[in-house]
Amino acid sequence: LVFFLFSLICAGVGVGLWRLSLCGSKSFPIWIAFSMIAVFGIFNPLAARFQPPSMERMALALKEQCQSGDEVFSYRKYFNELPLYLDRLVGVVDNVPLEHSFGLEWEDHSDRYIKLQDLRQRWRAEGNRIYIVVKLSADRKFLSKIKEPVYEWKRDDQVVIYTNIQIIDKALL
Repeated sequence: LVFFLFSLICAGVGVGLWRLSLCGSKSFPIWIAFSMIAVFGIFNPLAARFQPPSMERMALALKEQCQSGDEVFSYRKYFNELPLYLDRLVGVVDNVPLEHSFGLEWEDHSDRYIKLQDLRQRWRAEGNRIYIVVKLSADRKFLSKIKEPVYEWKRDDQVVIYTNIQIIDKALL
């Protein structure tokens, strides 16, 4: 895709230079503008297509369900939107995102980046409610590794949210 866009820009510049040699400098800016319009006309719809869907709907539902003291984690992927919509820190299980590793040198949040075995201990703890957001592509892997009772709370086409305590959705009451 990037190569295609670069080729399209080069073709526009090439045609512009060719027109410059034939007709003078008046048509060169027009051809450059035309090639840029063509690139952006093709690139913008393609870029929107590759944009991942928003987590807003799931995060706001989770925010409504969460109580103080509940913990929220994501499995192997950090969803940048979650802390914004939840108004709380979100931990990551079995991964420290590269962009966070620098900050951990300055501010200790090691309790937010845990291994699966640490999650299992928290998962079993009495009265400790945990939610974990799992990408659908990692769903089976998580379920095979957790080896604890897991309750599905919500699912969409991008993620599934599990919890360690069976919950009756407030919306169903």
